[in-house]
Amino acid sequence: MATKKKVIKRNRYNTTPTPGETAQGESMTIPGEVLTIQEIFQRAAVTGDIQAVTDDMYYDTPLDKITHLHRQGLDITDIYEHKRLLTEIESELEAQAAYQAKAERDAKQLADDASKGQAESTPEAS
Repeated sequence: MATKKKVIKRNRYNTTPTPGETAQGESMTIPGEVLTIQEIFQRAAVTGDIQAVTDDMYYDTPLDKITHLHRQGLDITDIYEHKRLLTEIESELEAQAAYQAKAERDAKQLADDASKGQAESTPEAS
């Protein structure tokens, strides 16, 4: 007599896990680097097939400086936010450049005053 196979129905009441592989190690999923269902279907409708997205991105930026603006799929509000951050950085750099130029002018003025003072205090040989 043939053995009867047991059919396992998965629903919210049947919480026993099925045997299989278990995840080991740290998750490699990156938040914000996924496509929505609508984007997957839209891409499939245009291209005719579903393909994996493998656009790896490299940033020459320290890890603590990477923000949500470094992800794929920016919208217009993200671009405006990025523009605001860039203008802030630009103004900080301009202020630093102005401070450095003033410090260099002051150092040159002090060096000139010191050299004039030394020249006046040394008696000339006759």
